Amino acid sequence: MPTVTPLHRELPPEAVNPYKPLVAMLHRGPGPHGLADLAARTGLTPLELRSHLAAMTKAGLCTATPGMHGHYELSVPTPADDAGGLVHALPGAADAHADPLRELHRSTGQPALMHSHILLPTPLRLCVDFHADVAPAFLQQLATHPDAAGRLKQGRLDADAPGMVIRAHLDPFEPANAELQQVRARGYAATAAPLPGWSLLSVPVHRAPEDLALPDYGRPLIAGALSLVVRTPDLEPNLRSWLTALQHSARSLSHLMQPASAGPRPVLRAA
Repeated sequence: MPTVTPLHRELPPEAVNPYKPLVAMLHRGPGPHGLADLAARTGLTPLELRSHLAAMTKAGLCTATPGMHGHYELSVPTPADDAGGLVHALPGAADAHADPLRELHRSTGQPALMHSHILLPTPLRLCVDFHADVAPAFLQQLATHPDAAGRLKQGRLDADAPGMVIRAHLDPFEPANAELQQVRARGYAATAAPLPGWSLLSVPVHRAPEDLALPDYGRPLIAGALSLVVRTPDLEPNLRSWLTALQHSARSLSHLMQPASAGPRPVLRAA
């Protein structure tokens, strides 16, 4: 696995504050999280905490717990979710034609994933959407490798192809090392997947949502990575056609994530 040089110095506490509620909820897992508990775990004032939770709710990262005042639940996958935490949910997509990720999966026959990222001192990528309903062999093998499911869902940005294409596009001027420069020049990355015998083929998705109310670090263009999980022997003979499908779907997702001033758009999130 290639080594990726970190792009970011450790951030000052005030820059990390907007992510503290999300990290606290991810560490504790699924279910309701009370404001008092979150305040104790994050060290934020009630005003700061409510402001960050409101931004997270608007972005689709969490939701208020019905019938429990002052409690919030994650809308992103967590390690305790069933099926390895890999689920699909793209609100606003009424059918397959309105959901580029589902259409990508069904047109290629390969499991399709969308990752977003969190720029903490150790940057992470999180699976926010997943489709594999017509890939029974993959799902059967995934069920026997729970660690692989967890690593597909959440990992460091230097772990594999999704993280590499995100890192390659974080800096608007030039990536930090030659390997990331090559990834950006090619427009894709391919690495081994956590699941034995499978590989990840990933392309960037641009236009991050603008209403997250979190620090943008001057890098607003990369929204995440779109990937196919494919059998390793099948990667080279199908590379061109799969890349074409990935890039088409990435452009469609970018269009859906235009800012509100450009018209309605669904917000990527996972149930």
